[in-house]
Amino acid sequence: MLQEIDGMLLFTNADRGADDIRLEQFGELLDEAIEASKDLVEGEPVGVKESVNEDVVPFEPLNMPEEPLLVEILQILNRPPRAPRKRMLAIIVSAWDEVQDNRAEPEEWLRQHRPMLWQYLRSNTTLWESRVYGVSAQGGRLPQDKVALQCTIPGQRVQIVGHQAQPHDLTDPIDWLMANTE
Repeated sequence: MLQEIDGMLLFTNADRGADDIRLEQFGELLDEAIEASKDLVEGEPVGVKESVNEDVVPFEPLNMPEEPLLVEILQILNRPPRAPRKRMLAIIVSAWDEVQDNRAEPEEWLRQHRPMLWQYLRSNTTLWESRVYGVSAQGGRLPQDKVALQCTIPGQRVQIVGHQAQPHDLTDPIDWLMANTE
């Protein structure tokens, strides 16, 4: 199946922040490590009791952050024994109504909020032709917009933005994939 696919949909969620640790956050950890090293006397910690951290969870690939997993999936699709070739990728940013700046373009949102995935796609244009769409299946935020959403025709609550998609037509990414596959 993986060898035969020419295009696919890839979902990420705008309502969930990045679940990774940014480089600048390591500064705090480094500061703590430097402070702890000041307490060393001849290689032994001073005033620190030896303890076992019972909260340590063994590494499980399924517990990895979303963004590296998405990039890994895309890499696997072009790794031997599969022949690397260009494929179509429609990235769907779901919960688009949660994006603070409604004027934001989905591509720009991806660059800012999923930088690893964005960079991977920009660096591998010979393998992936991608489009990014923002999609809101609800059309608003609950519970704040509950009354307005109840008065709206369900098909008109759906919102999609990106690549001249019609505002309520969820088929646009699928149509693009189907029209451009071999």
